Formats: sequence, structure tokens, C-alpha cells
Amino acid sequence: MLIEEKMIEGAFEKGNYFIELLKKIKCPLIKDIRGRGLFIGVELHEVVPSAWDLCMIMKDKGVLARFTHARTLRYLLIIYYNLKDLLLLL
Repeated sequence: MLIEEKMIEGAFEKGNYFIELLKKIKCPLIKDIRGRGLFIGVELHEVVPSAWDLCMIMKDKGVLARFTHARTLRYLLIIYYNLKDLLLLL
């Protein structure tokens, strides 16, 4: 199924697309954006609320994210997202 439906390639393309969208956002809270495929992390500057606080705000808006360190958010994207779904996450 993964190979037949080209899910691996799709995850790589969707992840790169989402990273590029995130990099276009000019936000003083963001220090760095990095990732590969659907594993995407957003590092925050130290002067902002903690990653935990932002995860809770995002959860209230229907976006799942996890904090991996005090200043890093990790998006929890699923392979079934389409490009339209990714736009809604912003």
C-alpha cells in the first residue's frame, strides 16, 4: 500500500511544501524551521511563551503539535493530509 499509493513520496512532497509555507511566515517568535518529510520542527526564540503554552493554544484551534524541548514545537502531521489540509494548519 505504501509503495502502490506512493505515500512515502507524497509525505516527502507534502512535508517540503509545508516547510516552505512556514518559512514564508514572518513571525518574530520563530527562530528556525527544519524537517524532513512530515517530521517538522519549529524552534522558538527564548522571549516567547513556552512551546507547551503554544501547543495548548494550537490544540484549542484544532492543530496537533507536541513540544520536544522548552522552545521547540513538533507538528504531528499525518500522511493522509492533502495540500488543502496543510494550508488550514497555518
